This record gives sequence, structure tokens and C-alpha cells, in this order.
Amino acid sequence: MNTERDSETTFEEDSQPNDEVVPYSDDETEDELEDQGPAVEPEQNRINREAEENKEPFRKDCTWQVKANDRKYHEQPHFMNTKFFCIKESKYANNAIKTYKYNALTFLPMNLFEQFKRAANFYFLVLLILQAIPQISTLAWYTTLFPLLLVLGITAIKDLVDDVARHKMDKEINNRTCEVIKDGRFKITKWKDIQVGDVIRLKKNDFIPADILLLSSSEPNSLCYVETAELDGETNLKFKMALEITDQYLQREENLATFDGFIECEEPNNRLDKFTGTLFWRNRSFALDADKILLRGCVIRNTDVCHGLVIFAGADTKIMKNSGKTRFKRTKIDYLMNYMVYTIFVVLILLSAGLAIGHAYWEAQVGNYSWYLYDGENITPSYRGFLNFWGYIIVLNTMVPISLYVSVEVIRLGQSHFINWDLQMYFAEKDTPAKARTTTLNEQLGQIHYIFSDKTGTLTQNIMTFKKCCINGQIYGGCAGTGVHSQTWWVRRHGRAQSDLVGAQARACTVRPGGCAGTGVHSQTWWVCRHGCAQTWWVRRHGHAQSDLVGVQARVCTVRPGGCAGTGVHSQTWWVRRHGRAQSDLVGVQTRVCTDLVGAQTRACTVRPGDHRDAAQHSRSKIEQVDFSWNAFADGKLEFYDHYLMEQIQSGKEPEVRQFFFLLAVCHTVMVERVDGQINYQAASPDEGALVNAARNFGFAFLARTQNTITISELGTERTYSVLAILDFNSDRKRMSIIIRTPEGNIRLYCKGADTVIYERLHHENPTKQETQDALDVFASETLRTLCLCYKEIEEKEFAEWNKKFMAASVASTNRDEALDKVYEEIEKDLILLGATAIEDKLQDGVPETISKLAKADIKIWVLTGDKKETAENIGFACELLTEDTTICYGEDINSLIHTRMENQRNRGGVYAKFTPPVPEPFFPPGENRALIITGSWLNEILLEKKTKRSHLLKLKFPRTEEERRMRTQSKRRLEAKKEQRQKNFVDLACECSAVICCRVTPKQKAMVVDLVKRYKKAITLAIGDGANDVNMIKTAHIGVGISGQEGMQAVMSSDYSFAQFRYLQRLLLVHGRWSYIRMCKFLRYFFYKNFAFTLVHFWYSFFNGYSAQTAYEDWFITLYNVLYSSLPVLLMGLLDQDVSDKLSLRFPGLYVVGQRDLLFNYKRFFVSLLHGVLTSLVLFFIPFGAYLQTVGQDGEAPSDYQSFAVTIASALIITVNFQIGLDTSYWTFVNAFSIFGSIALYFGIMFDFHSAGIHVLLPSAFQFTGTASNALRQPYIWLTIILTVAVCLLPVVAIRFLSMTIWPSESDKILKHRKRLKAEEQWQRRQNVFRRGASSRRSAYAFSHQRGYADLISTGRSIRKKRSPLDAIIADGTAEYRRTVES
Repeated sequence: MNTERDSETTFEEDSQPNDEVVPYSDDETEDELEDQGPAVEPEQNRINREAEENKEPFRKDCTWQVKANDRKYHEQPHFMNTKFFCIKESKYANNAIKTYKYNALTFLPMNLFEQFKRAANFYFLVLLILQAIPQISTLAWYTTLFPLLLVLGITAIKDLVDDVARHKMDKEINNRTCEVIKDGRFKITKWKDIQVGDVIRLKKNDFIPADILLLSSSEPNSLCYVETAELDGETNLKFKMALEITDQYLQREENLATFDGFIECEEPNNRLDKFTGTLFWRNRSFALDADKILLRGCVIRNTDVCHGLVIFAGADTKIMKNSGKTRFKRTKIDYLMNYMVYTIFVVLILLSAGLAIGHAYWEAQVGNYSWYLYDGENITPSYRGFLNFWGYIIVLNTMVPISLYVSVEVIRLGQSHFINWDLQMYFAEKDTPAKARTTTLNEQLGQIHYIFSDKTGTLTQNIMTFKKCCINGQIYGGCAGTGVHSQTWWVRRHGRAQSDLVGAQARACTVRPGGCAGTGVHSQTWWVCRHGCAQTWWVRRHGHAQSDLVGVQARVCTVRPGGCAGTGVHSQTWWVRRHGRAQSDLVGVQTRVCTDLVGAQTRACTVRPGDHRDAAQHSRSKIEQVDFSWNAFADGKLEFYDHYLMEQIQSGKEPEVRQFFFLLAVCHTVMVERVDGQINYQAASPDEGALVNAARNFGFAFLARTQNTITISELGTERTYSVLAILDFNSDRKRMSIIIRTPEGNIRLYCKGADTVIYERLHHENPTKQETQDALDVFASETLRTLCLCYKEIEEKEFAEWNKKFMAASVASTNRDEALDKVYEEIEKDLILLGATAIEDKLQDGVPETISKLAKADIKIWVLTGDKKETAENIGFACELLTEDTTICYGEDINSLIHTRMENQRNRGGVYAKFTPPVPEPFFPPGENRALIITGSWLNEILLEKKTKRSHLLKLKFPRTEEERRMRTQSKRRLEAKKEQRQKNFVDLACECSAVICCRVTPKQKAMVVDLVKRYKKAITLAIGDGANDVNMIKTAHIGVGISGQEGMQAVMSSDYSFAQFRYLQRLLLVHGRWSYIRMCKFLRYFFYKNFAFTLVHFWYSFFNGYSAQTAYEDWFITLYNVLYSSLPVLLMGLLDQDVSDKLSLRFPGLYVVGQRDLLFNYKRFFVSLLHGVLTSLVLFFIPFGAYLQTVGQDGEAPSDYQSFAVTIASALIITVNFQIGLDTSYWTFVNAFSIFGSIALYFGIMFDFHSAGIHVLLPSAFQFTGTASNALRQPYIWLTIILTVAVCLLPVVAIRFLSMTIWPSESDKILKHRKRLKAEEQWQRRQNVFRRGASSRRSAYAFSHQRGYADLISTGRSIRKKRSPLDAIIADGTAEYRRTVES
């Protein structure tokens, strides 16, 4: 990089992003970036190189200092930070985790403070104070106090219960124990008492309590195996290794107690994959990197004892730093409801101001001249109007009812319990129910637009299974039968069905006498030669003819003009060339027939159309697995149904088959241990473990290894081979190889890797190259992960020359990895192809079905994973995010599209043209099914998120003049505007795609993608994951869901909802989310309606009482209206109502879109409810008012007094609003009916009680309506008035509902109309995947680890318990025997 460049440049701006490499860590500093070269290195390569090359490891950014076994050192004054005024605390956090909010002393003041931060609660507190002022209040103070206390009390109890649960969880974690050195000895200590600088001891299966430096362990060279599932969701073990000096001197307790090492390292950060520091001890310094650090949250595995020094504790640990900022989440309805409440506040103020002005005018015109209205106070009309303004604020305050908020909380709490109690979301296998960890987001589940999902452990089970293989062009596996030949030949890319055995001519190969004679069957030779003849088996490199060994003797098919000559038997060429394959069509299904010439058996394997998974039909209907009981080393876990493969291995007729599994058993970096006589493998990736386990079950068991040997059990015979070299895997090579020596002195290389790199290195005379390629296509169409296997014979002279170069590259001081890769290339060529493996990365049950239904609900799913691109793409096809018809765009494609769009926008006015009306301009033509697959490196490139670096000279350069400062500011603004526009374009482009897969992304990038969609699309997002690397994404999304599986609980702890399987997401959203949204919307619309109808009666009454703020109801009625008389029915509707059943909700996902489009609750719906309430209040006031104008009761007395009028209006109101909710209820139960009629009965019961003489005697000032109810309601005229009022309020509503359901029915109305016919739930069927002729569908998801394996440990002997062998032993002659049997 040129250090004299004046402008700040992006890191590696001239290089293309590397799809295989995870981009830089989240918090990389400029200094770290400057240390990197211009080429992108694999992360593990860079760490290894830095650890060995940087002899002066101290860096100026290493400011964190740790002294072993010295707690007082960390309490020195210069390590203290001022927290509050003069209160100081150490910068070193203790190890206690605190997630709770309150304690016994702070609960009441803090909780009240938080509740009064809500505008509504504070508003009602102000109202309560105003009601205590007699000059302005016409309403008793208790009408506000009681509801306010109820709201505050219920909310406080809910917060207390939640916080007690947090206290219990924190206590459980903080009280875990481990051994810590105190007073020279290891003592049992609680986690919360661990401090930075402590030396601790951990045992097998212990959780790691803090971020510690590994000092020593019971394993050779102080290796320590850890499970990082809590961090990254991966269950395969990773190894850490201590420094050689600490391994040598710090094994015993007394040595650990006297250890006084001093560490300088980086400050606490969230970089899980990096650590930079230096250990100073014994007058020497030692470089520290991430390979020597054990992180909190990991688990010790396969290591009896290890010792470590605490570097970061508690909140400073990387897992806590990586958890992201905790965000207070609120639903979209919450925000909308707040805006509507603000709107009501404005309406309230305007109404109060208008009525206050009216009162001032009335006082000036009427009040001052009416002697009977004189109250003894000489107050001006304007001042009376001012007092009445506050009086009306109090009287009309029920337009914003305080009970609204507590009712919402109760409904949400009930809906959360329904989620917890849902047995259809209970995972019995692990006894894991669904859990709503928050009670405030339920209705948001019904409004999701985008789902962001992790892959490993979320969509997949993270379990790899050996499913199929292809050996010498022949596919084995998948036929679920016994004794059935596995030769299921697929419909080839250029082939046709060439025989019809039912009613059509069979096409066969014509042979001369002694050639392809029939055997009494329909010409069952199922191959057709490419040019009318059989293809000659090619002669291998070693000079012997390769034959089809399907009999006792080999038959060689010789090419002769005009036909195929044989040897008196069928010319058993068992592979068919690319353009000559015979397939059969048996009664409408694709049937492949293959003949076993030895037993004259015909085996047919039938494949259903659209399903490339093989199935077989045997004469016996019973499906049996291959029996591995003969193998003492079989683990009994492999499910395999192709018995013919087992026969081939045991018979030895095809040496390539044995060679295939021998390669799997020998070419790997798996570590082995014996526990109670059982063999356990520890692999660098689950893929590699699955292959070694498969070889073990088929009779080729890997038993042990030393630095230069490997021991294999071959069909019960134990043999040991000399290992000359291991050529390890990395993300650039995409392959690994091993070189071994046979007893005869032959040297052989075995190699496995991705087909894209293996095919480039094959010998040009490989005859099964095309057949294996076609098999790979089939495996890919089945979304299996594949590896190609090959080998090579090496001459002694060739190996000796290569070995010299290999040894020189192994000790290179600079660019060692590049030198080794170059040497590897020289030997890995002219390879002979054996075949390919196919491993299934098992999806969780129901994943494709769930994704299909969510897609029909117009929910877009983005997969964000740290996995490599090929694997992520294959999983996309497996779970049906991608299909054969999908056009896939990659990073380079969209980079050019966005670049073109940016140029067009610049030409139209530049990035500042945002003030002009935007014109929607799609990136792709409409109607096409497109998907986007982008890596983390391309993501940084496109979004301009790459780290920046400056030269050292520029770091000291500051703008000297005002002009320079202004230009620099403008430049930054332009860059920011360009970045923002580019990000928006990316989001627009990505949202046009039906699916998006982001692979090789960091946790921070996951959160960034979620945030971009939230910011630019204003869409509701949901993130789902299972590991600590998903926590940031889960916290960033509107709703976070944690998968509570075998990968730990870190994601669950940070989530809003959790369950055990991805498939439960469809029920959470389509059933619980949709119901919660509908219920909450109905509740809010009705609540606003009933309170407008209730409150605005005061407004109409004001025109007839001189605008005096006189209430139209009794004070106790106002107090109890929202608490007792109308609360229960609306609460039950908010808890129990449903428009369609759960089965119909799942069957018709399209019903979900009403929530996405905010159709049920918006400003339009709000104003409709407001208008409905206004009209209802108008009817409620004026019909009784008209009836009371000129009336005479049965006793000759006029009942038109104020109290009787108030009772009449209140009675009509209670009946109206309760019957109205009956009209709004879709799902009737006994509880609903009881609540409606019970609320009406409760009203009359309480009213008659409050109007009795007995209670008036006790409290005469509080109960002033003595006898009103009994006097008024005994008049039939009053009941007729009430009935007429209710009818006028409800009949128009009934008419409008009937017309709307008849003329403009909604989707749910249509489904309800035909619900009986739709009772039977539709069974989901997997999308048929047609294997298209002439179009390659291969997606090579090569099965390998994302990082280097254990090759370095093996080749250096660091994992072996015995003393290391000298270097010369690496090339020593082997003592094993291996004989290759071939009949030529």
C-alpha cells in the first residue's frame, strides 16, 4: 500500500472479496488491519503465522494488565474508574452475572419511576392532583385514584415476578463452583467470587466460568478439547494448546500456586476468534493468541483436568461483550396506540378549550344576570372559563382510559401463557416446551415481513449421515430393501427412456453368437452402447485390464465393428456411456432394471417421479437395514439399506470398493480415543466424522495413530501403515491428502476433496469420470454434501524429490502456508478417480413445510450463516428456499447492478437527489423467481463496510486551514451519503428476491443486515438462531426467537420466544401471532369505541348545563365503568376470540397478510371507531333527553330529574356496549356469553345497592343517588326508552355487518362459510424436483471443515502421549502389509 496517498482508503480496495473467508472481526483496530498483507489469508493461516513469526509480540494497544495470583495488584488506584461523583470501582469486572433490574431496596422507587415515565401514567397522576383542587374539580378524586392504583399494582407485580425469575437464574449461574488457588491450595469457590488473575482448575464436562489463558492440562503437550456450541452452534470439538513453557512447569499444584506471570493484552472486546497478548515470565516474553484462550460458555471435553489463568471475568468476557446491546422492544401497535393517544389528548384539549370558551360566554350572557345562580364569589367570566377548562380536562379524561394499559398487559400475559401451554409446540424428545420469554410482543408475531434465520442447529440438526456413494461410476445406497442391487440408474442429462417393457419394443445390444444372448427375459440388457457396441474397459496405468468382476472370471468386452463380442455370457459392462443409456418405463413410473448374471436375478428399483431419493421393491415387502453385527467395531448407528454394497465388500470381487472405504479410514485428521472399550472419534468437522464412522461400519475401522503411523482394522484384520505426509485441508485447497507406504515399498497418495478441485487434477484416462459427474449431479439434486475420492501410485524417486521440497517448505520462516500449498500442488496431480461420497446434513423435521407455508403467508426468509457458500446453497435447495427454477445472483452480479444504479442516480442528480420524488425502479424484470447468495466479504464490499486504514504519516496530519477543514467535512458527508444510498439500493435489490442467503458472515454482519431491512424497509423482522453468534441478530430484530437445542442456551437467554424445533415457527406466527394480532386489534377498536360512547355524553350534556363541567353520570358509575361494568367481556375477547380454527389458519397461510398490511388497526380504523363512538353517544344522550322533555309517570309525577336521567343513560350505555361486543365476537364460548350478561347483571346489582338507603346512611356524602334506581326503573316508559336507545345504536351495525359479509366478504368470512367442507386438513407435499435434461443442477457442497484440521498436531506428535519420534522417522519404511488383489 502506498503510504503517501492523501485520502483514506478502504482495506484491500483493489482486491476481489474472497468467498471462502469470513471477513474481519467485529472490532478490528487500524493497527491490526495494517499488519495484514494485500492478499486475503485464511484466518487460521494468519493466526498460525503471527504466532510463530512475531517474536516481539507486545503491541501498543495491549493495555489490559493481569498479574497471576495477586488480587491486590488489580485493586491499585490507577485501575479504579469513577462511577458516580466520588464513587469509584475497579475497571476489572467481577465474575458475577447480573441480569436483574431491582433489589429489595430499589424495587419500589425504580419501578414507580419507570411506570411514571409512561406518558399515560404521568397524565393520570397530574389529573389526580387536579381533582384534589376543589375549585376546578366536579369529579371525586377516587374516580382516578382507584384505577391508577390498580394499574400500577398489576404492572408492579408482573415486573416483580419477571425480576424474581431473573434473580433465580443469575443465582443459579453465579453459585456454580470450580477450584481456585487460595492460600497456596485449590479450594472450591463459587463463580461469582472468581476474580481476574485467579488460577483455576477445570475438569471434564465443566463449563468454563470466565475467559482464561490455558496453562496446562492432563493431555499431551497440554492440549485441551472444548465444545463451542454455546458460542457458534457447532458441536464438533476444537482444540486449544498451552504454551510449551507453562506445560512444562505448571502441572503441579505447588507450581501453580507460586506462578507469578504477568500478562499484557487487548482490552475486553467481542472478537470470538482473536486474542492478542504477551505473557512475561522467567525474564522472557511469550506471544499469546486465540488458540491459547478458553472462552466462557464453552465446555471442557475429552480432557480430564486443565488449569487456566482468568483474563476477563463477568461482563468483560467475550460471550457477554458479543451479546450486543439490550434493546427495549415495543410493538408496532404500541407505537400506533401511543400516537392515537396523543391524538386523543389533542382532541381532549380542543374540546375542553371550546367548552371553556362556551362557559365564559354563557357566564357573561346568562350567569351574571341570573340571581339564582350566584355562588357568592365575584369571579370574572374569563377566569371561570379558565377554571372550567381544567374541570373539563378532568371530566373528559376517560377518553384516554387508564384501564386501557392494564387491560393490554393482562391480554398479553394471557396470550403468552397460551403459547407456553401449547402442546403442539412441545418437543417431547427433549422435554422442551415453547416459552414466551416476554409478554409485550405477542401481536407483533402476526405482522412479520422478514425472517432472518441461522443455518447450523436452526434449520439443520448439525448431524451428518452417510447416505450414498458412487464407486467406479456405480451408485450404492438408498434402495430400502434386502439383497437388492443398488444399480438405480437415473434419467441422465442427455438420455431418454430407451425401453418399454410393457407393450413396446425392447432395445438391446445386438451381438454375435456367443455374445449378448438373452436369458429368457425381455432383453434385460439395460445398457446400449454409444455407437452400437460395448465400450472396452480401459487399461489402467499399471497395465492390467479392468473388468467387471461380477462372476468367477472376468469378462472383457472388446470393441469390434458391428457389435459386441463376449465370452459366452452377457458382456457385463455395468456402466453406460453418456449418450447411450437404456431406461425403462414401467406403467407410468421410472423403473430401472439391472441383471445379476451370476444368479440370473433381476432386481428392479423404482423411483417415484419428482423424488430422486432411491427406493427399492424386493420380492419381500419387509424393508431391512444392512446388518453390521458381524463387525465388532460397528457403532450400530448407521442406517444403510443397500445390501449389495456389503456383499461387494465381503466378496472382494471389486477391489475398488475396498479401496474406497480404505481411503475413508486412512485419509483424515480425526482423533481417536477408547472409553470402556468403545472407540470414540473427535473430528475437526462433523462431515469428516461421518465418513470415518461409515468406513468403520463397513469394516474399515480407524483404531489408532502415532506421529508417523496409522492403524486400521480391515474386515477384522488389524494393520498398521506408515504415514509419510499429511497434506491438510484449508479453504483455498478444498481438499486433503495423505501419503502412506506399503510393505512392498510402494508409495500411495490418497486424496479427498471438492469435485471442482479434484476434477482439475485427474488423469485424463479416467473412464468413470463422466459417470461420477452424473452421480454428483444426482447427489446435488438431493441436496447431499459430496466429496470426490481418488488415489495415485508414486514412484520412490518422485517421492524423494518431492519430500525434499516438502521439508524445505515446512521450515520456511516466511509465507510458510503459501510455500506448502505450492509443494502440495506438485504431488496432487494425475489422480485416479475412485468415486464420491454423499452425506446428508439433516434438516430438522418439517423445515421445508414450514418455509413453504411461511412463503405463502408472504413472509420472506433470509438465511444468515457463517458456513461456506456451497453448503449454504445446498441447504437452500434442501429446505426449498431455492428451486431448480430459481435464478441465483451472487455477490459479483449484484455489485455490478448496484454500481450501475449508483451511476444512473448520480447522473440524475447525485446522491443528494433524495428531495425529489423517488421513482420506483426495479432491478429485475417482474415475474422471475430470483434468489441472492452473498458472502460476508462481498457484503462488506457492496455496503462500503470494509475497515479503513491510514498511513502512519497521515495519522499526524490535521487540517491547517478553514478551507481544508471544510473540504474534509464535505468529503465525509459525501462518503456517508454514498454509503447510505448504496445500502438502500442493496436492500431494495435484495427485497426483490424471493430468498436471500448470506454466508461466511460475522455476528456483527448478521445484526447489520437485520438493521438495514428495519431501517430502509420499515418492515417487521424476526430473527431465529441457536448460538451465541446469533445473539446480536436476535436482539436487533423486532422479535428474537431462540432454538433451545443441544447447542446451548445463550440464544435462548437473549430471545423473546424459544422452542426446540424450527417447525414450530409456523404455528407461532400463523396461529398464535395471527390470533394475537386480531384479538389486540379488536380489543383496541372496541375499547376506544366504548370510551368515546361513554365520555362524549358529557360533551352533549354541556350544551344544556351552561358548559359547567357537570357530569352526566353518577361518580361511582364513572369509577366502575372501565373497571367492572365493561372490562370482562373485552378482556375475554382479547384472550379467546378467533376468526378461524388453528388448523384452518395453518392450511390457509394467506390469512396472515392482514397483519402485515395493518388492515385491522390503523388511523382509518381508529377514526371509524371514534365516529362510531360519537354517533353512539349522540343517540345515548338525545333519545333519553327527548323522552324526558315532556313526560308524566304512572304516579302522575314527572321522572325528568337529573338523577333519573343519569340512570337511564347509564343503563342504556351498559346494555349497548356489552351487546356490541357480542356482535364483534367471532368465537363464542360459555365464558363469553356469561361475561356479557354477567356484566349487565353486575351493573344493575351494584347500582341498586349503591342507591339504597342503607349505604347512604353510612356514607351520605359519597352516595347521593338514594332511591333513584328503584324509582326510575319501575316506570315502563323508562324501559321503553332504554330499549329504543339500544336498538337505534345496534340495528345499523347489524345491517352494515350483514351487507359487508354478503357483498364484500373477507378471506376469513369465505373460509368460515365453507368450514365444514374444509375440515380435513390438507397434507403438505414436497415440491417435485424434476431432473432436467441438458441442464446441470450440481451444487457441490463439499463436506469439509471450515478451518484446518488436526494435521499439525498429528504430524508434529503433539497429540501423542509417548515421546516424539525424530524427524527421520517420518520417512521411515512402514511395517504394515496391504495387498491389492486384482484379477486380470
